[in-house]
Amino acid sequence: APATPTLDALAAEGLRFRHAYAYPEGAGSRAAMLTGRYARRFGLGSALASDAAVELPLDEMTLPSALALAPDAWHTAAVGKWGLSTSASPSGAQHPIDQGFGTFQGTLGSVDDYTRWDEVTNGAVGQAEGYLTSDTTDDAIAAMRGLDEPFLLLVGYHAPHRPLHAPPADLLPATLPRDATDAERYDAAVQAVDRELGRLLAALSPAERARTLVMVMGDNGTDRRGVRPPRLPDEAKGTLSEGGVNVPLIVRGPGVPAGQTSEALVHLVDVFPTVAELAGVSLERLTRDGKAIDIDGISQVAALHDPAASPREVVYLERFRPVGGGPYDLDWRAARDERYKVVDVGGREPLLYDLQGRDDDGPSLRPAQLTPDERAHYDRLMDHLDLMAQRLGYAH
Repeated sequence: APATPTLDALAAEGLRFRHAYAYPEGAGSRAAMLTGRYARRFGLGSALASDAAVELPLDEMTLPSALALAPDAWHTAAVGKWGLSTSASPSGAQHPIDQGFGTFQGTLGSVDDYTRWDEVTNGAVGQAEGYLTSDTTDDAIAAMRGLDEPFLLLVGYHAPHRPLHAPPADLLPATLPRDATDAERYDAAVQAVDRELGRLLAALSPAERARTLVMVMGDNGTDRRGVRPPRLPDEAKGTLSEGGVNVPLIVRGPGVPAGQTSEALVHLVDVFPTVAELAGVSLERLTRDGKAIDIDGISQVAALHDPAASPREVVYLERFRPVGGGPYDLDWRAARDERYKVVDVGGREPLLYDLQGRDDDGPSLRPAQLTPDERAHYDRLMDHLDLMAQRLGYAH
């Protein structure tokens, strides 16, 4: 594994969640995080291609808009990768601002080159050069220094997303060989973003650090090109395997116990209600067209203060494509509880996996093979998938 001293230090200062989950591709995760709602509700279940005429609908309430209802006046900014609109979508480059952020500087989506890219500044598109990971850090520091407290700053690093590349040597602990493998380049990108994350956090004074809640999370699993044995590339990003959806989540800040590990089940959809509760925003106040908004996330504030707490009993996972409202030519679903996971990829019998003591899925268990206890978990998780289909308004 690549050296990540910044993340290691954050984990030592805060709380690391072992069972945090995201969508298998980034668009769904970003949408879920910012709305507290599953991507099935607005059709963002797969990667958002640069020419897709699809975006997170403007009538979705995002976290910065919800914070406008807080007792205190919150100030917001987003930098880095946005991933929720494209140059071909209705709102295009204006989308981050239209969705409630006070300022935005970054890219709408992925890039083809980490040294030259199209950069959006509050809706205006221009060319930028340098090294993208460092530029994102520069923008984040500038945005943070321009925000009065309390503030919400969303920083979307691109790395280690493709294209796999050689970061500047001064960001790496050792020289990357010219004939480096894809996995070595992937690790180098992780090391570079860890170094730059350290520079961003160092921009906070000790007093500011003491009162700032920092959440670091992944938006999907490891790219198959970055996978090394005994992990399998076929169980990486883009799949509902643990390697595709189980992501890092570290939280450090006021009231969060230091150096602890939580076994609580968390989904990125939980970020919205968690931050809303911390900011004093009641979810009951969130309405659209006079009707209450259905929030799918569960506040994890209790888990932030008590590593033994586990507010969520089941995590729901999905991937579907194409983006938009369907019909879908791929429609996968999964659900896991504290020990087991059931995966339904459509057209085949759903399978059960026993995750106890594992970081991967392990061998699959067919329904006919199950013990009575396993069968009880299987039935419960299948019932949850049926409940989610009903709640999210789709047939399966």
